[in-house]
Amino acid sequence: METHELMKKTPADLAKMIGSGREELRQLRFEVANLSQKDVRRVRKLRKDIARMQTVLTVLTTTA
Repeated sequence: METHELMKKTPADLAKMIGSGREELRQLRFEVANLSQKDVRRVRKLRKDIARMQTVLTVLTTTA
């Protein structure tokens, strides 16, 4: 997701998205370890998306 799209979300929505992203990342790591997932770059993209969401959440909560 793009940063400008994330800035429009509420902090509660971002927290939910971070939680679901972490759960998806956990499942994806198991799939990669079991060789059932071929797209290993998706792990890197998901990690960066979660970090982006956390950064936007921090910005929104410190400025509000």
